[in-house]
Amino acid sequence: MEKLDGPYIILEQITRQESLSKSLTFMHAFGTCSVSIGRGHNSEIRCQDISVSRNHANISYEKFWYIQDQGSKFGTLRIIQNKLQLLKEVQEIQIGRVLLKIKII
Repeated sequence: MEKLDGPYIILEQITRQESLSKSLTFMHAFGTCSVSIGRGHNSEIRCQDISVSRNHANISYEKFWYIQDQGSKFGTLRIIQNKLQLLKEVQEIQIGRVLLKIKII
């Protein structure tokens, strides 16, 4: 795959439960305001673990990538009241019991 112009992010979903699927998600900032993460059917990035709220968090791009908790029961890494800026290096963000490994390119 050729490298695209503009910022993009790669998310790897890691879970300890063998029965749940792992996934790799690619997001390009072009034309995307916000992407929802959660267990619900309306979430763009679905996490099947019961510890993940139906609408758990959002990832958005506004010159930088941000993650924001949506009032989830178990929090995102910790309960984030405001947006948390995602950094360029590989980061691991926990939502419920699911670990998201994030790489911004």
